[in-house]
Amino acid sequence: MNYRIKLLFLSILLVICGCWGAIVIHPVGLDKQETINQDSIIKENLSAIGNFSEKLSVNLINIQIDKSNHTYLETMGTYFQVNYNEFTGYFIDGLSKELTKRGAVVSADSPNKIHIKLSDFRMSYKTTIGRIYFLIHVSSEDKKWEKTYNGSGTRNAGGSILLSSVVYQNIRTLLEDSEFLKQLKI
Repeated sequence: MNYRIKLLFLSILLVICGCWGAIVIHPVGLDKQETINQDSIIKENLSAIGNFSEKLSVNLINIQIDKSNHTYLETMGTYFQVNYNEFTGYFIDGLSKELTKRGAVVSADSPNKIHIKLSDFRMSYKTTIGRIYFLIHVSSEDKKWEKTYNGSGTRNAGGSILLSSVVYQNIRTLLEDSEFLKQLKI
């Protein structure tokens, strides 16, 4: 069943049922990661980035200590929530994979320690397409370099596929940022 129909049924169910309380959305598991990897927007965006010409090394560290659930969308008494720590871990796993594919060394032994945390997830809907907004906070271990990126994206999917796709898609932002890549130089 395609995602638009699922989203329509979910919307109808929410209207009929009214108040559901909190629904917590988690990153996709290994069983659904292939769906994310095959997403045409992700494949197109990331395949355009070639191998790095310089030697890069990094240890990516999840500094999002907040493990509570946060509401990013409230509709008709239902609260859709996300755990910032879980999605930061998911983003780091994806970034590690994409850096390694392009020749960077991702290792706990790297002298380049980069702290990452995701926060402030929000969502808006237009018909059946959800747009996700969030912040990506990145800094060197000594805090001499810090940057906050605005992450965003749309999908006509819902739930964990929507959030995971948009989070993964925003890995490109860091892969193309010369300031970020400068922090990884050996």
